[in-house]
Amino acid sequence: TNCNLGPAGILVDGEYAVTNLVTNPIPAYRNPNDHSAIVDGRFLAINPSNNLVGSNSIIWARRTIEVLPNRDIEISFWAYNLRQTGSAGNNPEIQIELLDGTGTILNSTVVAEIPKNTNADDWHIRTITFNPGTNTNVDIVLRSNQPSDDGNELILDDIQANQLAEICNQT
Repeated sequence: TNCNLGPAGILVDGEYAVTNLVTNPIPAYRNPNDHSAIVDGRFLAINPSNNLVGSNSIIWARRTIEVLPNRDIEISFWAYNLRQTGSAGNNPEIQIELLDGTGTILNSTVVAEIPKNTNADDWHIRTITFNPGTNTNVDIVLRSNQPSDDGNELILDDIQANQLAEICNQT
């Protein structure tokens, strides 16, 4: 379905939508094609707002994920900056966090900013590897790391967390 939020149907500060189209976009926006090339596929359109929800706002989280201790977890996602090259506004930056069951940060990394798009297929993958240590349950949190509300609109797709299974010897 179309994203019809805020005045004139635009994605306003502090709002998000799971959608396949950001309707009636501001002139700086360009709607992307679905990253996975799925007909009527959906993505997460986000306009984080430091003014409305505070700095480093959570833009996505998955809680209480069961993991194997001491085995790397690869976290990845595809991101698209709604703003076109040549338009004003800051590029989105995302901080990825791995938390233990009490909410203590085990690992935290800011990935490279998402550059303004050059076309409707200008998706960028971001991947990071964290080790959960002895923890068997973790949270994965994505935060906006861009301190400005000028720009920072983005779309996320295909968010994944993978961990290689333990390999047992054959008996």
